[in-house]
Amino acid sequence: MKFNDIDYRIKVLFKSVEPYLAYKEIKKGVTTEEKIIDKDGKELIRISFGGGQITENETLEAQIEINTILDNLANLKDNLKKGIAQKGLNKQLVEDYINGNLSLQIITDLDNQIKHGYPLTKSKRSNLDPKIEDIRHELAVPMGIGFSNVFTDGKVVYEADINDKDGNRIFLFRNLIENAIELWEKFIVRHLPEKASEVQKRMDAREKVELANKKIVETQIKCDLISNKEDYWHFIENENLKGGMYLKVLDNENLKEIWKGVAISNPFKEGIVTYITIREIFSGWLDNSYNIEEKKWKILSFKDKEEAEMFNNHYLELNKLRGK
Repeated sequence: MKFNDIDYRIKVLFKSVEPYLAYKEIKKGVTTEEKIIDKDGKELIRISFGGGQITENETLEAQIEINTILDNLANLKDNLKKGIAQKGLNKQLVEDYINGNLSLQIITDLDNQIKHGYPLTKSKRSNLDPKIEDIRHELAVPMGIGFSNVFTDGKVVYEADINDKDGNRIFLFRNLIENAIELWEKFIVRHLPEKASEVQKRMDAREKVELANKKIVETQIKCDLISNKEDYWHFIENENLKGGMYLKVLDNENLKEIWKGVAISNPFKEGIVTYITIREIFSGWLDNSYNIEEKKWKILSFKDKEEAEMFNNHYLELNKLRGK
């Protein structure tokens, strides 16, 4: 291993951390049903979706992954001190930086505890005696740009609490790692810019994603304003329905809205019944097929070409991001 190569160390760090921060899926989510009794004595079924119970073996696997990430983060300190010294700067810069940032203090304490046992008797950085507790499966929806549905987009991932000696949470493990990496990135760019090629690639990629997400969110707000205006929706006859239309599905009798989305099929027959499939793009991205004759329909009509292009391009882009 290239022990003194900071660039190589950073590559190893990112390689160990990225799957975790990218919400590496541990296993598929499971749907569970539970019978409950409400306050009126009625028997109800509560449906939940999640990772299920974590097994002892899965806990051990998660602990190994967590320990590896902590070790790679903590060991970066010595490489940075050597790099700083080679430039004629004081190595204490690294120590002061750790002591001035809680997440780096916590990581140093945890890594030392893995090596020397708990609690540390000397060289405590945080004075909190941090502990890794409640390693678990957690359902995460990593997309972060709206239109997320836990049943279709949720991933079962590892998570853990970082608590102090009294059991008070200091960080979620994922937040701790994200914060620590960003702090070290800033340090390297400032003090060792000649060693910052890998860091800069990561920072540039993250900025690109953040800008893209910001643009998507801004466009989403504009699209929401359009889709929530009732004067944009107009009744359409059943025989005029076709794929690609933005439609509202209404109850045939009271005209209450049942569903809203884009028709992803032309009308199709099953036996003597004609159906059309609507993808609910305004919140859940689920598909439902409806008997055309049993519902009333409204179509979304735009005021001008620019509105239509903005709306269509936005949902085509989201479709692509979601792999639909």
